Amino acid sequence: MNAKLYNAHVDNVKLMAEVSKKMPKSVDIYKKIEYDNLDSYKQDIEDWQNGRIAALDISLPDWTGLIRAYDDVMVDSHITAIIEVIKDKIKAKPFEIVDSNYEVDEEKTEIFQSEWFFKFLDICVETIYYPYSVIQLGDVEDDQFKDLKLIKREYVIPQKKFIKQNLYVYGTYKTGVDGWNYSDPKLAPYFIELLCDYELGLLDKIAYHALGKKAMLIYWWRFGEMLGIPMRIGKTDITDPARHANMENMMTNMGSSLSAVIHPQDEVMLVEAKASGTVSLFKDNLEYSNNEISKLLIGSSSVVDERSFVGSAEVGERIFEEKQKAICRKIAFIVQDKLIPRMLKYGFKLNGNFFRWKSEDTMKYSDKLEALKILPMYFNMDVDEVSEKIGFALSEKKTTENEIAKAIKAQSNLKELKTMYNGT
Repeated sequence: MNAKLYNAHVDNVKLMAEVSKKMPKSVDIYKKIEYDNLDSYKQDIEDWQNGRIAALDISLPDWTGLIRAYDDVMVDSHITAIIEVIKDKIKAKPFEIVDSNYEVDEEKTEIFQSEWFFKFLDICVETIYYPYSVIQLGDVEDDQFKDLKLIKREYVIPQKKFIKQNLYVYGTYKTGVDGWNYSDPKLAPYFIELLCDYELGLLDKIAYHALGKKAMLIYWWRFGEMLGIPMRIGKTDITDPARHANMENMMTNMGSSLSAVIHPQDEVMLVEAKASGTVSLFKDNLEYSNNEISKLLIGSSSVVDERSFVGSAEVGERIFEEKQKAICRKIAFIVQDKLIPRMLKYGFKLNGNFFRWKSEDTMKYSDKLEALKILPMYFNMDVDEVSEKIGFALSEKKTTENEIAKAIKAQSNLKELKTMYNGT
């Protein structure tokens, strides 16, 4: 996209009118929301399905139930690990701000090298999984959005571009009465709406597996609690009240103790449960769900499967890399088309500038060293650039035949010393 297209796309006159680094208090919706404590209870597949129906209701959509189910899904350690890895990889990628001539502007790039922007990147990645996110930018201090916040998703109705004043708002969704329409011209410069490519978010496609896996884990723990410890059976004369009471009390309170005081004719037995195949039943179901979740989130299960073959792992890694590239491209569009135009409103001098990810050097280090053995015979090479590529400083190349001969002789002597001391 060149400067002309950029200026055509963004109405800079409108965005830069009344430039201010402070967001008006009247549009600080985050502080105006009447937050309620949500009742905490186990989310299951039925809750997720009911949430889907409510979220897609044409006349009175409500996302509270579905978002609660999604938040429960995000507790899953396998899902959390994958999404956090993606976040970290995206935040680790270098980026730059360039001008209309595609020259890097270091000073403007530095504006984005701040905590607020990496928080913004986190939310962008989350929106690939959640159906939507609404960001309130807040005030600017020292060229940073230090008060950037995510509006809690339970309070947002994306179909209406509306933020509810409280969780119990149903009806006409009038601004100032039931809440606020963030597409209103007075609010729009301070809010960014991000939408997932899937109407209900990618979490909708993995919720069935995640919620089912959680139930399976509960059953597995119960199984372990009931049958993981051998059953203790005490045999005694039940016609003798004293011996019966003694045995009952001892068996009830024995706990993890390995001692017992019993009558010579009494007996204590440990009976282990015989449930062959039951453990594998739980484990296989969990592994199946994890594999399906991995395929949906990163395109392959081999990236996170320790037992993957080298070939399948490499294929999975390439798929994962392509997935990251697609995410980075989407984020670049968001920054360029939504964030930077609003930063103009705050007075940032970014008119005509573009955000882009730096192209990464994918050449292996061993291949670089191999290339350095060959290329100097045919080309003159810049010492500083070579030093940067291989990671350690180089002085000027040895040019005289005498110096080259000395270097060869020194290398030969080194081999002789190794042979002398190592015998090889």
